[in-house]
Amino acid sequence: MNSNCNGPIASRDYETQFGDRVRVTLGCPYRESEGGDFWCDYAIDGLGTSISHKVAGIDGVQAILLAMYSAAAHLVVANEKGHGVSWVGSKTGDELGLPIPGVLER
Repeated sequence: MNSNCNGPIASRDYETQFGDRVRVTLGCPYRESEGGDFWCDYAIDGLGTSISHKVAGIDGVQAILLAMYSAAAHLVVANEKGHGVSWVGSKTGDELGLPIPGVLER
């Protein structure tokens, strides 16, 4: 496998109830120092202001999973504020297609 990852590893498009596009982008996990935690950057564009954060995990898989949880939490909050964000092509209109932390499940 290629251990030199540059740029995003995945993105997912959403739309709001107003027809605006929202995009979640996940970066490649990386270490800031030898033997340190892994970090994963994520960004959310299309909710008025761009959101850009990074989260740490014990390894690359956990860093990616925590970035997905964090991005999902942002989308849940956006929905509570009336944005009506849903995964493009969602049959029910309320799917995010990301893992939702237990404290945010309805």
